[in-house]
Amino acid sequence: MIISASQHILSIDENILAVCLMDSNFRILEAASKQAFDKKFKIPDKLKKGSGDYAALVFATARLSEETFGKVECIVVDYDMAKTMLLPIQGRGYVGIVVNPSTSTDYITLKVSATIEPNQDIENYV
Repeated sequence: MIISASQHILSIDENILAVCLMDSNFRILEAASKQAFDKKFKIPDKLKKGSGDYAALVFATARLSEETFGKVECIVVDYDMAKTMLLPIQGRGYVGIVVNPSTSTDYITLKVSATIEPNQDIENYV
């Protein structure tokens, strides 16, 4: 059985609830979620359709501080019921992830980064 790239990332850790792969222009290429995510969260269509725009806005906001703090490695937003993560993949694309609130985002970042082959565009990974 062949699984998609987003399904593969989803299977890396039980705490990963949803994954969205985006190209370097924040266009959604592929997304997947676990049943637990779908039961716990009701995502409005407006947010689903605009998630790439939201990711671009969050990333642009984080980049404002690069001069002071260095390159953006990962953006984490910690909500009551989940954490969202946006991982830039060296100018080749982005991985958006939703994890359980107690999850170590450093651990997830390492696991996901190790999964995506170096020098390969997200578009070619999908």
